[in-house]
Amino acid sequence: MYTWAIIGTVKDNRGVPIVNATITTMPRAFRGFVSDENGRFQTYVDETNPLYAVSWNKADYGVLPTTNYNSFRDVTLEAILPPPDQSMGNGSFEAQNLAPWQTSTELPAALASQQHIGEKAALLGCSPLQLSAPHRISANSANPAYPSMEMDSSGVLHVVWMESANSISEVSYVQRRPDGSWSTVTNVSNTPGSALQLQMALDHHGGTHVVWTEAANNRVAIYYKAGSRRVSGVPQRTHC
Repeated sequence: MYTWAIIGTVKDNRGVPIVNATITTMPRAFRGFVSDENGRFQTYVDETNPLYAVSWNKADYGVLPTTNYNSFRDVTLEAILPPPDQSMGNGSFEAQNLAPWQTSTELPAALASQQHIGEKAALLGCSPLQLSAPHRISANSANPAYPSMEMDSSGVLHVVWMESANSISEVSYVQRRPDGSWSTVTNVSNTPGSALQLQMALDHHGGTHVVWTEAANNRVAIYYKAGSRRVSGVPQRTHC
């Protein structure tokens, strides 16, 4: 029995699996301390803790900073160990005073005391994430649920979700164009039954495909609808 696990692979910056990389956890794991010949590892901890600290290392590779994970679920990931020649040891600019460094308008930079590469290396960051104001796309009188979205190669964002009104759930669709404008919301299902679950996919030709389950008269059916660039046409019943 275990309380928390971290599973994944250890590779170098070229994607080559690293064998016998050491995986260290705090609290200490009782199984899975090194990666195998394919770089895979499965590390298990039997102690309960709010946070689990993990680090990966191997001789002749750069060192990754310790990473903390919450305990509410197991973790699956790919760890990349940097090459040793990216580690600077008190040489070049890093031994100098960083005061002359200025933030430019082309590459916003931030100086931090956190050390990543080199004893006094500068941490170059980006401007804070700028988000647009929220835009409501569902109807004011509906109860939306299960939204799903995908963006095609031309930059058009396709969004589907379920809306409930008068105890009937319908599948709604809308798209956001590259210029930021939104299309009119379309009722994709428009069938007598009540939609239960939905999925959407885009193909390589710009086509949009939507499939959902629907309940009517104590029976469940699967419906499908597709269109070029946007969902259109009549729903097709694929299963009873």
